[in-house]
Amino acid sequence: MPQHAIILSDYFNSLYTDGVLAESGKAKNFDGETLIRCHPDAEVYQMGDDVYNELLNGDDYPPRIEDVPLGRLERIR
Repeated sequence: MPQHAIILSDYFNSLYTDGVLAESGKAKNFDGETLIRCHPDAEVYQMGDDVYNELLNGDDYPPRIEDVPLGRLERIR
């Protein structure tokens, strides 16, 4: 079974499958609650504004989750 990780922010959410960015989009169009319901076994992280501004700043999420500073995010589950 694939491993999923969901990263939520106030602006842009993402879904990683087996460490690779599978989908991302603006939070209003790519809803975090729906992602969590669709992937109940996924690890879920919340990204603060400081990390968002440093990492994304209007760009997309990195193609591989290993390039996301997960230690700086709040792990929800």
